[in-house]
Amino acid sequence: MKEIAVTIKEKTLMVPIGSSVEDVMGKAGFVECEDIPTYEANPYVGALVNYEFHSCSKALVADCTLAPVRLQSDMGTRMYRHSICYLLCAAVSMLYPNRRLIIGHALGDGYYFRFDDELTLNTEDIASIEHTMWALVKGDHPIEEVVLPYETALAYFEENHFEQTAALLATRNEPKVVLYRLQGYL
Repeated sequence: MKEIAVTIKEKTLMVPIGSSVEDVMGKAGFVECEDIPTYEANPYVGALVNYEFHSCSKALVADCTLAPVRLQSDMGTRMYRHSICYLLCAAVSMLYPNRRLIIGHALGDGYYFRFDDELTLNTEDIASIEHTMWALVKGDHPIEEVVLPYETALAYFEENHFEQTAALLATRNEPKVVLYRLQGYL
């Protein structure tokens, strides 16, 4: 099996190609004490791999330097906020597959969300969304990176009525588009 050299905190480790950021951080002694770490514990949420930010699940395929990133750093907080938004959208999609949640502008440290229809949510609906989000977290379901060809990604967004996303994608024309999947939610 081929190995790569990963330098982390001035220590170089030889690991199999395809090892995840999380595996390498664990091998280097950067481990968490809890299954579901709290905000106060300031857990690792990713790493800079050759100065590019990646999640803990990212597979390493070449020699690199790796710098762990904690939740309470600027990058860590940004990743956490994006992950929570994604988790909310996945939970809402599972509970209300015929409704579309719109992520609006940022409000301080939060975001403004709304549905694209006139229906409202009651307290029980919000509790159900929260419960579903926690179930996904506690179920330890992976958020998988999915790489699609440009045309496939554009067709997906058009077919699923993500007009603004399709319009943005049409202006980029990248050969591949990276998306994420959580239990069927793309």
